[in-house]
Amino acid sequence: MNKTEFLKALEKQLKYLPKEDRDDALNYYSEYIDDMNFAENEDISIRLGKPKDIAKNIISECAEKTIDKHDSEKGAKSTAKIVWLTILIICSSPVTLPIAIALLTIVFTLVLTITVVLLSLGLSALAVIAAGIICSVLSFMLPGFGTKLVALGIGLIIAAVGALLLIITIFLAELFIKLIILICKAIIGKKKEA
Repeated sequence: MNKTEFLKALEKQLKYLPKEDRDDALNYYSEYIDDMNFAENEDISIRLGKPKDIAKNIISECAEKTIDKHDSEKGAKSTAKIVWLTILIICSSPVTLPIAIALLTIVFTLVLTITVVLLSLGLSALAVIAAGIICSVLSFMLPGFGTKLVALGIGLIIAAVGALLLIITIFLAELFIKLIILICKAIIGKKKEA
């Protein structure tokens, strides 16, 4: 396989490459063959390798070059976005910073208030349960059987109301925690999308 045959075979193998890359590869191998001083009818493929194998290497190098070029362009676009966002944040900070602080204060106050209310409700429920139990126990000190039964019934009703209040408090606390988790997931989801 002489130089002309070798280059034609190589060109045939590189037909799917962009014209610029294909021409660069063919020019390189043409000059390389000239520099190696092959004889006119010497088989070039013995020393260089088959055109098909050389074409595989060239195609893989072009693919890597294209991927690297794409990644560097993507990195430049990403860097430009970061720079513009930084400039926007700096310029808008006199307005956005007080608003952000106010919103954080409102959210913190709301969470703290709801937590205190739920704690108070839970402690009140425990106090009502304790009062019902104490009332039931003290009912045995009252004179008369009927009076004891009425006092015991009232004590048990008070304890039941306290238990119901405690169940409602636990349900509201659970609901509040789920709401906070949903809000946090929504905020994190928006940050990941950006």
